[in-house]
Amino acid sequence: MSTYEDASLIYYPSGYKAGKAYSLKPTDGSGDLTFTRASTATRVNSAGLIESVATGVPRIDFTGAGCAKLLLEPQRTNLVFPSATASTQTVITTAQSYTLSFYGTGTVVRSGTSTGTLVGTGANNRVFVTFTATAGSLILTVTGSVTNWQLEVGSYATSYIPTTSTAVTRVADSASKTGISSLINSPEGSFYVEAKALFNGGTFRSFSLTDGTEPNRITFNWSSNANVFLLFVKLGGTLIVNNSTSAFTQTDNNKILLKWGSGTYKLFINGVLKTTLTGLAMPSASLFNRLTFDASYTPFEGRVQGVMIFPTQVSDTDAIALTTL
Repeated sequence: MSTYEDASLIYYPSGYKAGKAYSLKPTDGSGDLTFTRASTATRVNSAGLIESVATGVPRIDFTGAGCAKLLLEPQRTNLVFPSATASTQTVITTAQSYTLSFYGTGTVVRSGTSTGTLVGTGANNRVFVTFTATAGSLILTVTGSVTNWQLEVGSYATSYIPTTSTAVTRVADSASKTGISSLINSPEGSFYVEAKALFNGGTFRSFSLTDGTEPNRITFNWSSNANVFLLFVKLGGTLIVNNSTSAFTQTDNNKILLKWGSGTYKLFINGVLKTTLTGLAMPSASLFNRLTFDASYTPFEGRVQGVMIFPTQVSDTDAIALTTL
């Protein structure tokens, strides 16, 4: 198999501009992703430095080094300010989860609605802690070097949100592509995703081939149950496939491929055939016309390294080769 020749759509993070993330194929732009984010944001660039990205511009992120990844995050607010250099302050909290993070060699001691100490490990190292606060005043006492610090509601740390004199909100990222019915033969095909979630468990995170509605879709779900992957195929409102497998650690880079045709669905994860389902209904011709990373019912939160669509079924041998880590 020639991946480039056989695939009808190939997305790997590379070129971009405001409102668009370019796909490698098709070369006429008909497979380019539409991207939105109604605020500025930050990314880690290829040199390992944090830099600001303008409103509506995709973030090609290099956190942890390695290959470029499209970063997709939920809306979050940095509640401490100024963020560049931390100073002791009090934040009003409610009874929910918060995550505190910073760079540097200093410490931040929590008291009041939560207690504990977060110790820095280096000027270029980000440390974080997630805790459950009660309602009231949280006192954050800073000593030593604490830079680019962040306090946000949520069970994991997201990218750095700079603040100066007030709290600042980064709006959620959104990526999708409509008008792809010519790129896929709905009664058969193959759908490949390489991605890593921002955290294990929590809300659903998914990729979908769909007609833009919930009743017709093929969905890859990083499940709300840690380390569980879910596959859904729903046609005409009928759930055709509801399959789960404890296949991977969600925050690892994972390669997933589903192929379907002639009544059979086969799911491959990280080089292994995980599921074979036979005698089932297939999508109708030209059903799928939308690729989405952010369906309203299951938004993906994480780093995307690649997406491919094939208008036919790839062989089992090629599916294993494509998904092997």
